[in-house]
Amino acid sequence: MDKTGTLGQFEQLVLMAAFQLRGEGYGIKIHERVCELMGRQVQLGTVFVSLERMEKRGLVTSKFEEKAPGRGGRAKRFFNVTPEGELALRQAKSTAAVVLNGLEELT
Repeated sequence: MDKTGTLGQFEQLVLMAAFQLRGEGYGIKIHERVCELMGRQVQLGTVFVSLERMEKRGLVTSKFEEKAPGRGGRAKRFFNVTPEGELALRQAKSTAAVVLNGLEELT
């Protein structure tokens, strides 16, 4: 990965959660999915910090929906994975496969 650099494990999970939600993921939904994937609770703020960093790197984009009356007039911020983000996930998958193959000796 040239300009985007490598992803840490947590970033991989956040990016994968956003990818799996196919543009329908907003902060809370992405947070819930990350917690499911990790099997434990993580701080919501940590997820938002990761999303904001990945947006600066061009791995995700975000947009706000129209303000919803049921949310006190606050708009939801939806995140979508960019082609660069999909490439980063493919590269993470490839790296994970190499690691798994190397761990065959442990069984």
